[in-house]
Amino acid sequence: MGILNYGTVANWSKWWSFKDIFGKHYKELAQFNKPIMITEFGCLKVGGNRNQWFSEALRDLPQKYPLVKSIVYFHFSDDNTTTQQALNWYFLNDKATIHSIIKETSAWKN
Repeated sequence: MGILNYGTVANWSKWWSFKDIFGKHYKELAQFNKPIMITEFGCLKVGGNRNQWFSEALRDLPQKYPLVKSIVYFHFSDDNTTTQQALNWYFLNDKATIHSIIKETSAWKN
């Protein structure tokens, strides 16, 4: 499953929280009682606070969504698959986002 927040980059998109994109569907997915892998996990900067988005998404994720067993970050700087302009999902140089990711995932129990 892919979880990508496009923010307000296009007229068809808006700022969605992780809960908006994934949370309201989790109960339905959990009925299969199978591990869930998030294969594209990302957020653009346009239209909101990206580091806050990651922080809220990752905070207590194992407790809220225990069937999520794997997350693959979508970390690509030249994505031209959805819009006419290339989108930059790259966050490695965004210190606030990196801090949020490390802080929230460090709190997870192993």
